[in-house]
Amino acid sequence: MDCPYIIIFLIIFFFSIKYWKRGDRRYLKIAAWLTFLFIGLRAPVVGADTYDYVRIFLGKSSNYEASVDTWEPLFVMYNYILSLFIGNGQLYLFISTFISLFPLYYLIKRYSYNPPLSILLFFLFGIYQIYFVALRQILGLAILLWGVIYVLEGRQKKWFVFILLSVSSYMVHRSSIIAAIVFFICYYIPLLSRKWAYFFIISSCSLGFLLNWIDVYKILFLVSGMQLDFIHADTYLQWSLKDATGYFGILVKTLVALYIFKYIAEYRVNHWFVKIYLVSVVLMNIFYSVQMFSRFNLPFSVFSIIVFTWAFGQKCDINVRVKKMANYIAFILLFLLSVSFIRSNMFYDLKNASRMHPYQLFFEDYSQHPSIIYWF
Repeated sequence: MDCPYIIIFLIIFFFSIKYWKRGDRRYLKIAAWLTFLFIGLRAPVVGADTYDYVRIFLGKSSNYEASVDTWEPLFVMYNYILSLFIGNGQLYLFISTFISLFPLYYLIKRYSYNPPLSILLFFLFGIYQIYFVALRQILGLAILLWGVIYVLEGRQKKWFVFILLSVSSYMVHRSSIIAAIVFFICYYIPLLSRKWAYFFIISSCSLGFLLNWIDVYKILFLVSGMQLDFIHADTYLQWSLKDATGYFGILVKTLVALYIFKYIAEYRVNHWFVKIYLVSVVLMNIFYSVQMFSRFNLPFSVFSIIVFTWAFGQKCDINVRVKKMANYIAFILLFLLSVSFIRSNMFYDLKNASRMHPYQLFFEDYSQHPSIIYWF
């Protein structure tokens, strides 16, 4: 059992309930700080690729040495600038964690009906794993999220700034440009009704099962040979790792999406976040059996942790009877997600490519961690 993951889950779960009952913003601050420290103070061997990023920053040998020349220029500049001021790998990881998480915290604080619950969902929806693993991608996403915030707040020259930040994000991680384009399209294309959302969710779920039966990897390998590495598509699609949650995972995610579109207030249906979230559901339903696809889908799925609270929150704009039903269903879904999260941290493979286990803090002796023994 990897106790640290389960302990932080239980603590944030407690804060979510307290906030739901009292609405005290202090619970958000505590939950946010715990999450930041949990990720930022981890040993650099926890999370795939992290150890390589840290070693390269320190000028040491790494599995990534051969690919450094292909890294995006703004990320290379980021490493260079930080190296002028710090020479400590853990501080490098700590600063990068803060930069990548802060815009997400801003969005949660500003738009979530239950911010501690959003942080809990950050774990339950599996988003936290990518923040342990994909350093370049989460830094690129952080820049892009500031562009989203700029547009949402209606500041001057908002689309100019959004485009500028999108290009900057691309220069940190190439896949960001796809997210920027989808964000822009979602902003202007309306979702005409909930019925269309139901149609897209159920259809994509059915298509996902079908593609799994006909071996989706054969299709993806064809696509991965189309010279799409300028957006990192080749890198993601060449991985043939199955989603460990299997059918249970796609069914729960589909039920969550149907729940959201059933109980979300009418004026929220066409919100920018909701439309981006719908894109994430459709993509993950279709490609649920491709584990690496969750990284490609991250810029879209990250909004799920806010949108869920709009269906299950104190400000839910529906009558009392419907609200009670929404709450009962939400508790069932959260229970299923919680059981899945706990099980994943009780029964795990130390040789798994994600390298999430066991969790260790930076000051512990991690010389025998599976990341080093099996992967470095």
